[in-house]
Amino acid sequence: MRKRRHNGALLVEALVSFAIFLLASIFFYGLLANSRRAEAKAAETVVATTYARELMESARVKGYGTLKVGSESGSRSFATNRQGVIGQTVLKSVVTVYDGPGSGVKSIVVNVAWSRGEVSIESYITE
Repeated sequence: MRKRRHNGALLVEALVSFAIFLLASIFFYGLLANSRRAEAKAAETVVATTYARELMESARVKGYGTLKVGSESGSRSFATNRQGVIGQTVLKSVVTVYDGPGSGVKSIVVNVAWSRGEVSIESYITE
C-alpha cells in the first residue's frame, strides 16, 4: 500500500472552521444588535403611547362644549438609560379636534412623534 501525504490538510481544515465560526459570530452579533434596537424602540413606544393616552384623557375631560376645533402642539422630554448610557428623548405631540363624523360628535386625534417613531390614537366625544 501506498501512503498518501496530507501536508497542509490540517491547516486548511482549521481555516475553514475558523471562517465558519467567524460568519456565525457575525450573524449572531447582528441579531443581538437588532434585538437591542427593537427593545429600545419598544420602550420608547410604550412611553409615547402613555403620553398620548394622557393627552387624550385631558382632552376628553374638557367635555364636548369646551373642545374647540383645531390643533394644539406640545412636547415632553424624558431621560433614557440604555446600559449605563444616559440620553434624552423628546416627544412632540399634536392634539387635533375635528367636527364629525356625525352631528353632535367631535373626533380627537392625538399624534406623538419622536426621532425613531410615531404613535397616533383617535377617540370620539359626544354632546
